[in-house]
Amino acid sequence: MVHVESLNDSKKIGVCVYNTLVMGAIGVTMAFVLPNSEVNVRFLLINGCIFLCCTTVVIIVFGSKIFTIIKHGPSKVDDLNNTLPGNGSTMNQNQTSTT
Repeated sequence: MVHVESLNDSKKIGVCVYNTLVMGAIGVTMAFVLPNSEVNVRFLLINGCIFLCCTTVVIIVFGSKIFTIIKHGPSKVDDLNNTLPGNGSTMNQNQTSTT
């Protein structure tokens, strides 16, 4: 379990999986329900589901990170990336661990 909130994306990934499942079910249902004579409508609706699903996943996963960069600047992101979750100490990017 990750205790650093900025690294904990499990809730967002769960929402993305749920979104993909729902949009996939809608797309498959439309593929079977719409008649074969309406090729353009089928194409638009099914590809609309795919596009909406992919766009939503990208916004959910990366939206908060982009918002943090816009609001606080890149220095806030660097501070979050340098924090080690185990002991609360920080590591500079120039330091390397020897194992």
